[in-house]
Amino acid sequence: MSDSYSLLILPGDGIGPEVMEQVTRVIDWFQTHRGMSFDISTDLVGGAAYDAHGTPLTDATMARAQEVDAVLLGVKPQMLDDVAPQLAPIAGAGTVLFSILAGVELDSLSARFPAVRALVRIMPNLAAAIGKSPIALFDRGLAEQDRDAVTALMRPLGPVEWLGSEA
Repeated sequence: MSDSYSLLILPGDGIGPEVMEQVTRVIDWFQTHRGMSFDISTDLVGGAAYDAHGTPLTDATMARAQEVDAVLLGVKPQMLDDVAPQLAPIAGAGTVLFSILAGVELDSLSARFPAVRALVRIMPNLAAAIGKSPIALFDRGLAEQDRDAVTALMRPLGPVEWLGSEA
């Protein structure tokens, strides 16, 4: 396992930039408290990319996404069908897909990203901004050791609770 990871943050629009700001806080925590190293870059996706470039996902952004260890995607749920066909080929059998897409259930994500190893739906609320938010998670296909790692990743945002269903 590498000691350094390259991340491409695609905050999108709507609440995406606010959520990705909190994700960056979690990444900073891991760098400070776990000695992990991240090379972070950002780019546009979704409505923000469409406004700037006339497309929800540019070829240059897609090329960058293929070069990094992980892509953190924050798009409006209604933009998912515009970006999923381009992103699906890089989300393969080794990928754990995390979603903060409001109202987008795992069945919907699974249909758009059929090759991923596991899916995790993150259901945050605004209290995450102060680190006191209960973080509700629901998964499909996540191994127990990966569940422990996801729990550790989310814990700085607040208490973590794994749900038995998405409802």
